[in-house]
Amino acid sequence: MSNPPTRRARIVMRYGADALLRDEQGELFRATTRRKLDKLTCGDWVSGEGSDTAAVITALEPRRNALIRTYFRGQPRTMAANIDTVLVVTAPRPETDWSVVDGSLIAAERLKAEAFIVQHKYDLGSSEGMENRFADYRRIGYAVPRTSVNDPASIEALEAELKGKTAILLGQSGMGKSSLINQMVSESKLKIGAISELTGLGKHTTSVTQLYEIPGGGFVIDSPGIRDFTPPPLPPEELQYTFREFEPLVGQCRFHNCRHEHEPGCAIIAAVESGDISAWRHTSYLHHLQLWKEASEQH
Repeated sequence: MSNPPTRRARIVMRYGADALLRDEQGELFRATTRRKLDKLTCGDWVSGEGSDTAAVITALEPRRNALIRTYFRGQPRTMAANIDTVLVVTAPRPETDWSVVDGSLIAAERLKAEAFIVQHKYDLGSSEGMENRFADYRRIGYAVPRTSVNDPASIEALEAELKGKTAILLGQSGMGKSSLINQMVSESKLKIGAISELTGLGKHTTSVTQLYEIPGGGFVIDSPGIRDFTPPPLPPEELQYTFREFEPLVGQCRFHNCRHEHEPGCAIIAAVESGDISAWRHTSYLHHLQLWKEASEQH
């Protein structure tokens, strides 16, 4: 493996003051981060100098976007960067929490990334209520691919959608994210198997956000830390734009600062009453608006 003085690379995982990088030739190497660059995260593009055994990250390229989640006491933390696609994984069992789905879609809209609502374990069947939700999502423009580890063609079709892109999996525990990612990157994991040796983390790598290469092209980010993902609370003037079916009606309310709760002359409420906007989506919006109110009161 060649060791040029400077090489462009992408962060595969970050652990302490060190990081595992993947250069543009696909080679993995370990590097130390300089103190002024201590906010690096999985998916970042950086420049490094030195040999594989003594490399140092010297510069961070501008991020196209970054996924931020809220931690204890509302503290934000960047989980991953430079994301093209958000895969929101659902399943018939355990029961899907639709507030988690919508929270993930809010994050995707803020990233300006495409979003797929993955109907995983579809071979287990789904209730009429689930199918109605999926129909509503399709109606407002979200793709809802069906996948199952028992249907290799369904996984291959999803991989084809991700070719040349960087995707991240979101969704509650038990939805089958691990089994899905294992199917997508099984060949690549043979190469990633060198990670424990390079990092010295051994089995503990499973608790670290990690970038995997999809054999057919593209990358997917998996993070156990996103299992209970909650997007940072947004004020109404921002939140309204993350519900894509609201956007054409924004600005048509009687009051310019309408929060779409119960105000007279609200175009959003009128669309809900006419059936043009799903009532449960409006309820979801109100739930996330309430989260912002609660966070505002704490500060």
